[in-house]
Amino acid sequence: MPPFPPILTLNLIYHVYPRADNPACLANLLQIRKRLHLFNGKKIFALARHQGEIPPDTIRRLLGPGCTFLEFPNDPRLRDTATFLPLLRAVRSTDVTEATFYAHTKGSSPHIFLCERLALATQYWRNAMYHALLDNTSQVRQALLKHPCVGAWLFDHTRTQRGTMTSPTGWTHGTWHYPGTFFWFRNDAFFANPDWAALGDDPWANEMHLGGLFTANQAHALLWRGPPNAPDTPSLYDPATYPNGIPD
Repeated sequence: MPPFPPILTLNLIYHVYPRADNPACLANLLQIRKRLHLFNGKKIFALARHQGEIPPDTIRRLLGPGCTFLEFPNDPRLRDTATFLPLLRAVRSTDVTEATFYAHTKGSSPHIFLCERLALATQYWRNAMYHALLDNTSQVRQALLKHPCVGAWLFDHTRTQRGTMTSPTGWTHGTWHYPGTFFWFRNDAFFANPDWAALGDDPWANEMHLGGLFTANQAHALLWRGPPNAPDTPSLYDPATYPNGIPD
């Protein structure tokens, strides 16, 4: 139990949906590229291959040496959940000094970039997560001394009528989640859990996964936490939620 040992090694695992017709993909990759120096461990990218994509060689050149690239056929049903377990297996370790950051090219779905208001909110949302979770790693390291995982916003469903997290498809799992699916986890706490690979068959399973491994009290949030029905719950799909929104 906490306090945990200090974190020395930082890994990155990242899902890329490389739509050439959506500027959000390139914008995400540029955000992560300027922060690659933070990761002194493994840097692993899963590329979801499909027609009309940004070519893998272009992405490799953009991100530069030191990164590992795994290629998969795009799964339009499971989306980023389809590559989550291969990414996790690539950094599997119970080293007590190791932590891993997971993220993805947020905003790459067609229904987002075809709606100007939604695309702007998603831009501010993802850039707030990049900033909060990667631009002050000393704060993240401090949080990981007491918590197995760290995110930006935390929606605690234990304080709702249902008491659990339910995906838009109706699949129920866990008691809380980090909306946006950007988060850090301690490798020792995560991979020591016997259910770490018990991923659901649902497009939101990776976003909900930590909520089935750890309690809401174990999880830390840097920006906001509370039940999703609280009066002050941020509407993350509303640009007005981000008065100081960070542009791409």
